[in-house]
Formats: sequence, structure tokens, C-alpha cells
Amino acid sequence: MIAAELGYTDAAERILNELAESNFELSHDAMYSTTLSYLADICVAVENLDHSKTIFDMLLPYKDMTITAGATTVCAGAAARRLGGLAALMGDWDACSDMFETAIHIDTGMNAPPWLAHSKSAFAAGLRRRGRKQDMEHAFQLETEGLAIAQKLGMVSLRRKLEGQAS
Repeated sequence: MIAAELGYTDAAERILNELAESNFELSHDAMYSTTLSYLADICVAVENLDHSKTIFDMLLPYKDMTITAGATTVCAGAAARRLGGLAALMGDWDACSDMFETAIHIDTGMNAPPWLAHSKSAFAAGLRRRGRKQDMEHAFQLETEGLAIAQKLGMVSLRRKLEGQAS
């Protein structure tokens, strides 16, 4: 995931493909959902359609939950955000909207503005991928809202990403 975020997409995709060779056999331990969320993030970052459906199906049981590393060590927001990104990648627009709306509801209910900002940003990216006029208007609104949160909280990376889109 870090490789993908830093722009090393070839390395990230190579790791994704290596895991796919084992049919994504992962330990069903306290890190299982976290690992699935990382795989989803990588899939979206490198736009890998080959594995997106498999990872979507594996992550789907967590749709209404948050991703936590370990028992409660770190919360990474709603699993539905990752599902929404995968759905957008696959062009499943109904699932995309449903998942992102679920993610925004969960992140809002947890009073977790950082994750809300990320969910709004990711939803906007999905809408931009579809590309309809009304999608662009909604994407702009979501980016503006996400940017306001990112600015208020000092979320440098997300702020930089959104500043060019919401202006």
C-alpha cells in the first residue's frame, strides 16, 4: 500500500499479483480485514481489474464495519470506503454509491472527521471515473467538503490532493 501511495505502482502490483497466485490465502487473524483493506487500496491505486472482484467479495462481509488493526489498536475507517473504490474501478455504479454512502454514514456516526474526509474524497474520485455531468457536480461538492476537513485538521497529503480538484 505504501509503495502504491508513493507512486511505485509496479512494485505494488507485483506484490498484489504474488498474493493472487495463492488465491489470496490469508490468515484469518486479527489483521485479516486490515490486510483485505490494504489489498483493496492497492487494487484501486494501480487500477487492477484482474483482482478487484475477488478482493471485493472477500471484503464484502465487512461492509457495515470499520477496519481495525488488531483488536482495537488502530481504526482505519469504514470498510465500505474500500468497497466503494473497488466498485468504481469495476464500473458497478450502484454498488459504488451504496458503499460510499455507507462509508460516509459510518464515519459520520463514529465522529471520525479524518475518515469522513477520505471517504468523501474517494467517493468523488469514483464519481469522476463515471464522468456524468451530475457526477462532476457531486464530486466537486464532496471534494470541497473533504478539503475543508483536511484543512481544518492539517491533513497535508489529502489537502494537497484535493486542492487542485475542488478549486
